[in-house]
This record gives sequence, C-alpha cells and structure tokens, in this order.
Amino acid sequence: ALATLVPLAREVGVRLAFETHMRQLTDTLASSQRLLGLAESDAVGLTVDYSNMVFAGEGEAQVVVDLADRTYNTHLKNGWIDASGAWRFEPLDRGWTDYALVLRLLRDKAYRGFLTVECLSPEAAEHPLCTAAHDLKVLRSLLDQVGWNPTPADP
Repeated sequence: ALATLVPLAREVGVRLAFETHMRQLTDTLASSQRLLGLAESDAVGLTVDYSNMVFAGEGEAQVVVDLADRTYNTHLKNGWIDASGAWRFEPLDRGWTDYALVLRLLRDKAYRGFLTVECLSPEAAEHPLCTAAHDLKVLRSLLDQVGWNPTPADP
C-alpha cells in the first residue's frame, strides 16, 4: 500500500501521518520505526499518541527522541490500564503519561506540528465542553511550565 500511497501523497502535496495506536500496526516504538523504515520518504510520518505508547510499555522520552523527526501530529490524552487490562481514560492531568516531560522534549526537538488534545474520559461523554476546557487549561499550564509557546507550521 505504501508503494501506492507515497507517490500519490507527493503528487498532491500532502504528508501521511499514521497514528501510533494500541493493537494496531504502529503500537510500539519498534513497530512504528519499522513502518517508517518501509516508507523512507518524508511523505510518511506519524501521529504520535503518547499515552498509547506508554500503555504499550514504552518510555515517553525514548518515543519523543526516536520519532521526533517524523512526528507530524500528536494526540495528547491520559489514563492508565486497570488490572483486567482495560483502558481507563482520564483528564489530561491524571494518568501514566508525563506530559511535562513530553512537551519539554518536543520543545527541545523544535517540534512544529499540532498538539491535539484527545478527550476520552467518561466525563467527556457527559460534559464535552467542560472536559475540553479543563484539558486545554491543563495543556496551557504545562506549556507555561516548560516555557514553550508553540506555533504550528503552516499546513
């Protein structure tokens, strides 16, 4: 599929960003790197979901460092996995993923893509606007904490 997609993406002037997602083709750092190795063109990159990578047992710092050059978008959410193996999504400031670390490293790597907050907590279904406002406030606080005022690259 990449042999077809990469030339088409180049032709129309877009970049493809495959999400790092649990139980999918890019669910670990190694499998994400394998995909990028199959498509050595910068037309193919990733939407890195840091919590999905943490859920898979990956360290945030290694994910940022190893994938930074081909990270075109991010998903920022948080949560944990319970004893039964179920994913439990929480507001951005509660869970296993250390976003102060992630954002500091993205800043240091001069990341210019989007920071996309993904609200999946149970509260988000009942109170989507309040949940999004809370997570945006958390994100802004974290950005202030790490001294970063990101400006996305032009699309």
